[in-house]
Amino acid sequence: MSQAISERERMTSKRQDSSPFERITYLELQLKSLDAAIILAPVESIAELYRQRLETLVELQSLYYGKNIGFEASRKDNGRRKRSRK
Repeated sequence: MSQAISERERMTSKRQDSSPFERITYLELQLKSLDAAIILAPVESIAELYRQRLETLVELQSLYYGKNIGFEASRKDNGRRKRSRK
């Protein structure tokens, strides 16, 4: 598990220099990898893997929408949209 975390940190610094398309492709592959790791992981490490998956999803969402938002901002924004549709 610590190997996966160090690999993530190494790739994070590498991703900063790549194009948005390369970063999106990398993040989509990382999501698939994390999904497989969650299925195969022992119970003790599943929470950490889900945290990494959530961080990856938030970063991917910010790339798709061109915004640098965090998880909390995303939740608040969605709440406003739901209320305005009624």
